[in-house]
Amino acid sequence: MLRRTSRILVTLAAALGLSLGAAPMSRAAPADEGTALPIAYHCDLAVDPLHKRLFISDYNMGTVLVSDYQGHLVQTIKNLPGVCDLELSADYRPLYAPLARADAISVIDTSTGRQRARYANGAGTAPFRAALSGQTLYFGYGEQWEASVGSLTLTSSTPVVRLGLIPEGQFSGAPLLAASPAAAGTLVVADQNTSPGQLWVYDVSGATPVVRTTASSPGGSANFLDMAITPDGKSLLTASGAPYQHPSFRLPDLTEGHTYPSRTTPSP
Repeated sequence: MLRRTSRILVTLAAALGLSLGAAPMSRAAPADEGTALPIAYHCDLAVDPLHKRLFISDYNMGTVLVSDYQGHLVQTIKNLPGVCDLELSADYRPLYAPLARADAISVIDTSTGRQRARYANGAGTAPFRAALSGQTLYFGYGEQWEASVGSLTLTSSTPVVRLGLIPEGQFSGAPLLAASPAAAGTLVVADQNTSPGQLWVYDVSGATPVVRTTASSPGGSANFLDMAITPDGKSLLTASGAPYQHPSFRLPDLTEGHTYPSRTTPSP
């Protein structure tokens, strides 16, 4: 599921009876107007079907808002500087959140909404994007051409942080990441700021990521904003800053798949 910027958040909000305070297209009955949530800049949304909760990150405020499916604010999790990406575990119990302004990965207990642990990545790393593959959380970090991919290994009682899994100089900023249980051992990485957009598929079944294939986005699609692997693990869906389309790619070879048109600049 694509889910990192305003369009998908508004779409899910509408489906669940939420409102982010935008003016409605037409006047609805009071019972249908939903609930306004105090969000300064929403960056990501994670849906937790186990506890029937929505977790919404606010990058500017450094908070994660927790609401029920009816849009009622249940809790505000604070002290999460630069929180953006939210990654739920397969059992929906821990929620992983890179903190770009704290150089750390936060682990939040979804049943209590409290931070269970925080793992430092090193000064100036600014982790921003994340993807969970098996028992390893991968995260994109860094700025300009000093960006790379790191990992947090979750298999031991003391998780281990590793940096520089991919040589610097390949990404113009913290790269986007995508993984799926249906595509075990596969990590898709994208550069956010190049035109055409660049994609890589890595085999992460071993200790060090190994490139399987790479591709450029078709039709001049530029500035990847988000991407996600389909539930069957066979395709990658993307959203780009331009043009008005959503290209898809077959996995693992990144051959061009169907392109979905959009009426506006695509965003996830």
